[in-house]
Amino acid sequence: MLRQAVEPLLRRVAALGPAATVPTPQGALPADAFLTTAMVEPAVHAWDLATATGQTLDLDGGVVAALLDEAERIGDGLAATGMYAAALPVDHAARPQERLLALLGRTR
Repeated sequence: MLRQAVEPLLRRVAALGPAATVPTPQGALPADAFLTTAMVEPAVHAWDLATATGQTLDLDGGVVAALLDEAERIGDGLAATGMYAAALPVDHAARPQERLLALLGRTR
C-alpha cells in the first residue's frame, strides 16, 4: 500500500530536470533546493525523537552537509515559516550537526 502511494511521487521527482522549479508557500524553488529542504523534516525530527527518548543520534554526515548548506543559505527564512524556532548562536568550530541543529533552533 505504501509503495503504491509513494511511486507516483518518485516518478515525478525522477522526471525533474536540472532547471526545474517547484512552487512552495515560500515561492518557487529550484528542484534541488526543494528536495534538500524536504529532507530537513525527517532528519531533524529523527533527532528530536532520539533526544526526547534520551538517545543520541548522529545524523548521516552527507545529509548533514547538504542540509547545513541549505539552512545557511535560507538563514532566518526557516524561522519565518513559523515551523522552526529562531536560530541559536553556535561556534563555527562546532561539529556540522551541532551547527545545523542550532540553525533550526535546537539545542545540543
